[in-house]
This record gives sequence, structure tokens and C-alpha cells, in this order.
Amino acid sequence: AAVLAVIAWPMHRRISQRLRRPSVAAALSCLLVTVAIVLPVILVAVQVTQEARALVESFQSTPDAARASRWLRPLEHPTIAPAYRWLMEWVHRSRLDLDSAVRQAATLVSGFLARRSVDLVRNLVWGIAQGVLALVTLFFLLRDWPRLSLRLRAFLSLNGAPMEALISRAVRTLHAAIYG
Repeated sequence: AAVLAVIAWPMHRRISQRLRRPSVAAALSCLLVTVAIVLPVILVAVQVTQEARALVESFQSTPDAARASRWLRPLEHPTIAPAYRWLMEWVHRSRLDLDSAVRQAATLVSGFLARRSVDLVRNLVWGIAQGVLALVTLFFLLRDWPRLSLRLRAFLSLNGAPMEALISRAVRTLHAAIYG
């Protein structure tokens, strides 16, 4: 949130000068920061979805669809079919119970996927909670920075040039970390 506040501060300063209402200006700044972060993610996701759909349609509509469909039915593919026959002969000779091995593997895989789906939902909820917390923190940093900076100065017991040097160095460090 502090990094977002440093990045958004020039924009927020202009907005707050025009609106002259700190809460409304901070809310508008947070909204603009959210749009600046979320909009590119949505646009990229839409583009990836369109590209995937176009790829599937091209596989289905081109003359090479028959060649591509061989990969979708691997046991009919000329390269894979001999390897599959060899594997089946080996399984038959080794007296491996393939049905139970496949059932056991399917059980392991389904358990793994179930655990991963719970982790995915947990991580998604945690990420949303962190984003909301960052936005709330950003709102209060932007809205209350003039009063907060005065209290910070009093707490650090630095006045004048030493305090300005400390703030300037912190801002330069954040800018260097963000912009390179």
C-alpha cells in the first residue's frame, strides 16, 4: 500500500486540489489505482481466451484437422500405436493388474486435484482479502497523509533539514525500487 501511495501521490494531489474533499479525493484515487491494476489483467485474460478459441477453431476447420485429430486419438497415431502395443505386451507378460493400477493412480490423482482445488480457492480468497486490505490502507494513507506526516515527524523527533532529508531519501528509495 505504501508503494501504491508513493506512485499514486502526484495524481492524488491533483485530484484533491480540484475536489477539496479529502475522503472523496482518496476514494477516487483508489478507484483509479484499482482500474489501472485490474483493467490490464482483464484485457490480457480476454485476449488469451480469444487466442485459445481461435486456435481450437483453426484445428477444427483446416485441412490439417485430420492430421491434428491423430494427436487427439493417440492410439491411432502411427508413432504412438507401436509403443502402445509394446507396452501392452509387456504388461501382459508381467502379469500386472492394469485395472487396479489405473484405479489406484486415478484415486491418487483425484485426491491430489481435490487438495489443489481447495488450495486454489484458499489462495484466491486470501489474495482478494490482501487486495482489499491494501486498498483500505491506500485510502487512509492518501486521505490522512498531511496529518500522518506531522505525527510521524513528532514521533521521530526530527525537525527541519534532518526530517526533510529522511523523507526525501525514503521517497527516492521507493522510486528507485519501483522505476529502476
